[in-house]
Amino acid sequence: MPGHDSPPAESPAETSHSTTTPAKSDSEPSSTSKTAATSTAANGILIGKPTAIKGRVVSPYSPFQELDVSGLASGSLALDPTTNKVFRVP
Repeated sequence: MPGHDSPPAESPAETSHSTTTPAKSDSEPSSTSKTAATSTAANGILIGKPTAIKGRVVSPYSPFQELDVSGLASGSLALDPTTNKVFRVP
């Protein structure tokens, strides 16, 4: 319509991230350290720590929850639902 300008369409975010879920375990986490070592990717995003179980990582953010990232490729971004912070899947 003349005289009515439409706002520009928003484009999807350049990188998407998936929400991860805390891993359900029948036993207590083996040796999750309160001072877990964290690695940082070149762009400043922390990298999760792999566990002995494929598809699970320890979040680089306190309280260092073990999370299920099955279905996410290595290098993709994931969201720690406990802290709402993004990290990279190892």
